[in-house]
Amino acid sequence: MYKIMQVLLAICCVILNLGDLWAQTISTQWLDDQTVAVVRINLKDPNTQDALTRLIQSLPPAANELKVWQSQLQAIGQSITAAGGEELLIVYSLADDFQDQPLWVAPKSKNLDLKPFLRSILGSGALSPERRSMTLKSIEMSDSTIVGTRPAIERVKANKSEAPQPLRDMFQQPGSTVTVFMTLNADQRRAATEMMPQVPPFLGSGKTRDLLAQTQWLQLDLIGQSPANLVLTVTGDTTAVETRWKSIKGWLDGADNANSAPLAKSIGKFILEQMVAQPPKRQGQTITWKVPVEGALKSGASEVLSAALLQADEFSASRQLRSLALAIHNHYSAMKRLPSPLSGLDGKSPRKLSWRIDLLPFLDENDLYQQFHLDEAWDSPHNRTLIPRMPSVFRVPQSKHQAESGLSTFVLPSNADSMWPADRALDFKDIEDGTSNTIMIVEVNDDLAQEWTKPDPFQINMQDPASQLGGHFIDKIFFAAGDGSSGTISRDKFGDLKALLTRSGGESVSW
Repeated sequence: MYKIMQVLLAICCVILNLGDLWAQTISTQWLDDQTVAVVRINLKDPNTQDALTRLIQSLPPAANELKVWQSQLQAIGQSITAAGGEELLIVYSLADDFQDQPLWVAPKSKNLDLKPFLRSILGSGALSPERRSMTLKSIEMSDSTIVGTRPAIERVKANKSEAPQPLRDMFQQPGSTVTVFMTLNADQRRAATEMMPQVPPFLGSGKTRDLLAQTQWLQLDLIGQSPANLVLTVTGDTTAVETRWKSIKGWLDGADNANSAPLAKSIGKFILEQMVAQPPKRQGQTITWKVPVEGALKSGASEVLSAALLQADEFSASRQLRSLALAIHNHYSAMKRLPSPLSGLDGKSPRKLSWRIDLLPFLDENDLYQQFHLDEAWDSPHNRTLIPRMPSVFRVPQSKHQAESGLSTFVLPSNADSMWPADRALDFKDIEDGTSNTIMIVEVNDDLAQEWTKPDPFQINMQDPASQLGGHFIDKIFFAAGDGSSGTISRDKFGDLKALLTRSGGESVSW
């Protein structure tokens, strides 16, 4: 969920520097009964530029990825407005793998030419945080151009279901600068209850089933007038929602939050100072909070975003490591051996390209793999042109190096005693300490990042490995073990690194 929050925040940045409120009636075939969120962006409203610019500028290093997405998504928004379009819609459905891609919808205006939009969106790595070269498809409907992954597009073509009525009604109303609309159907509510039976204390505690029964849908509007405001609207049992609002205030004022996670405390601080500071407005089945953007900036919005984005980046780092580990296991199944840092696919000839190139077919990057000249060196005139196309799965989200640099911060630690001796390829049976107790892939600090196509082994310093590793997250190093699991080593366990890096040292490791 935090990753979704990160993407939604990034999308808001697309309206920076873009040029009246506008709405039109459009068909909603691309909505279905599994739709959980829609972001609707008015690309013609200039009023939010100052507030959003200052918000982005106030973000700490944890928002590195967001700042990159800002410029790339801005280019997509500009291509739509240049073609005569006025809205961009981003749709998240549980029927799609929206952690990789949502649906991107550009409603058409008269004589709208969306070719620049398609070029921008299909070529932008911003839309695929972990696989920059993911292949997207597009279809033209009577009043919209829709972009998404192939399965999502096929789903839209065949869609017979209908989204909740409130969601469809939203598109018949004038849009604010940015609207985020979230809803859950009965099946989704049941699944959410099973995954998280209890509500976290900073959201008022109690049973998740009760919380979901109290709320029908939520809508967050950024109103780009001067001064700009954020408006949160909850539809449902307003008495129960207001009671929960008071519970949140009670938790914040009490001592029970002393040991809460940083994200919970930052969100709590923001809620206390912005939403609990004044009572909401009730009207029928809706309850509304209005928060001045200026006040949000002064009261710690960047702290909240920083904590959320940092947690999202940690989730991404773990997911990327699992993807790389699975690719190595699939490579082993296909080739009957582990890749060697210095030998090619035959296990004998000197490498011309990095082990990372071998993994591309196992990372859904076969199109990119086919473009390499495997019989040429990594720095041949042709292969060098592919360096900027490094998939983001090879770099830590917090890295100062962008994917276009071609610098990878995930490495195979090479040493005579590790899983990756430089002179030969091993087998899993050679990991005598056990694959779950041996580091297979590890996060290296930015200063030692490797060119992703170059066949250099990463020589790990067994005497002081911590000096080479980590540096992106506070007091922890991310890694993947030989069994394919991902994990972190905290600073107080750095002394165990040598034992975890050796494949047959017989050391005892305390977890």
